[in-house]
Amino acid sequence: MKLIRQALLPLWTILAVAASTSADLADGPTLSAGRAEMENAVKSLRPRPSLDPTPVDFSIAGVRYRMPRNYLTTMDNWDGGPQGLVTVTVNIPDLAPLSHKTFACFTVKPTLRPPGCEPLSFIINAPGRVSADEAFKNMEHLFLNKDPLPGPYGYQEYELGPDSARTDYYRMVKDGRTLLYACQTFENNSKHDGLCRPISDRVASGSDIQFFFNLRHLADIAGVDASLRKLTDHFTVQVGERK
Repeated sequence: MKLIRQALLPLWTILAVAASTSADLADGPTLSAGRAEMENAVKSLRPRPSLDPTPVDFSIAGVRYRMPRNYLTTMDNWDGGPQGLVTVTVNIPDLAPLSHKTFACFTVKPTLRPPGCEPLSFIINAPGRVSADEAFKNMEHLFLNKDPLPGPYGYQEYELGPDSARTDYYRMVKDGRTLLYACQTFENNSKHDGLCRPISDRVASGSDIQFFFNLRHLADIAGVDASLRKLTDHFTVQVGERK
């Protein structure tokens, strides 16, 4: 199950950081401080996996979490406290974090991974976004087809954009919850393929999780998605709760 595509730093970000050299001395304190701030921002995007299981207390837009360090791969401040967003990496399907037992799975080349070894990274965003159902209703008038097409695995399919830049949306209502996935489609060795992500994937706190997966895994992504939401809820500290 090859689900994840790791995000790369934008080229402009890499170039901007590379450009901050001894020129800082001539640019004065304002530009130097700006470059330092950018460098710190880029550092927070670089994965920093750890075997340490010590819990880290942090918050995102007021929602508190207490999560073992070996689940975490990116965050703004590794001392904890308020964060912009946080990246969590686990193995699929058992949701195991990095450990001595899973080290080989997390570090081996993707083509050499054995069955049951599929590290997947997902981002925890701040709450406040619309629900998947609201997001669907907001964009419904933009779809090329007003009536749903019969999609695979019980999903309703909606098309958006020209053939050269097509995005397919797959919608399903399961147990009263709207699941909505957007897939940027393309041809891959003469086969229909795509890179997909969930839309407005809310957890119980109202926070939003985000990850990427390949179109061919649409069949099992609802179960994976549910397990990631449940994991996030497990590490959420409720108001008045002590963990």
